[in-house]
Amino acid sequence: MENSRMIKTANGLDKLFKILRTLIAVALVVMFAVLSALTIANWVNPDTVIGTDPELVDIGPLTLELAQAHRPDNGTVLRYAWAYAGMGAAAAIAMYYALGVVRSILAPMKQGQPFCQSVCDDLKKLGVVSIVMGVIANIGAAAEALSLMRIYGLVDLVGGEVIRSVRVNIEFDLTFLAVFFVLMLVRYIFQYGVELQHLSDETL
Repeated sequence: MENSRMIKTANGLDKLFKILRTLIAVALVVMFAVLSALTIANWVNPDTVIGTDPELVDIGPLTLELAQAHRPDNGTVLRYAWAYAGMGAAAAIAMYYALGVVRSILAPMKQGQPFCQSVCDDLKKLGVVSIVMGVIANIGAAAEALSLMRIYGLVDLVGGEVIRSVRVNIEFDLTFLAVFFVLMLVRYIFQYGVELQHLSDETL
C-alpha cells in the first residue's frame, strides 16, 4: 500500500517537473526573442519607445519619478536588459538542470525502488546546483542594486540640501548553504538505505 502511494506520488511529481522544465525553456526563448526584437527596432529607429514609464524608479515601496532630462535612453536600457537577461538565463538554466536531476531521482521511485546508488549520486548533483543557484542569486541581487544606481544616475541626487549620500546596502543570502548540507544529509541517509538494501538482497 505504502509502495503504491510512493509510486503514484513520484509519477505525479515527475509530470509536474516535466511541465515546469518546458515552461522554463519556452520562457527563455520568448525572453531572448523579445529582447532581440527590441534591439533590432532600436537599431532601425532610435526614437522607438522601449518600455513604459522609464522615468519611474521603484525602490521598495517607494516610486521615484525622474525629470525628463534624466530619463535613460534606449541604448542604456537595452544594455542593462541584456545583462539582466544573462543573469536570468543562468538562473533558469540551473533550475532547468536541477529539475532534470529531480526527475532522475524520481525515476527509480516510480518503479518502487527508492534506495539505489543513482539517487545518491543525483542528490549530490542537486546539492552542487543549489550552491550554484545561490551564488547566482547573490550576484544578481548585487548587480541589480549597482546597475540601478548607474542607469538612473541616482548618485547625481547627492549634493543638494536634502540628500547627503546614496548607499547600496547589499546583504548576501547564505540559506543556499543550509540547503546544500540538508541535501548532503539526505544523501547519506539514502546511501545507508542502499547499503541495507544490498545486505537484505544478499541475505535473501
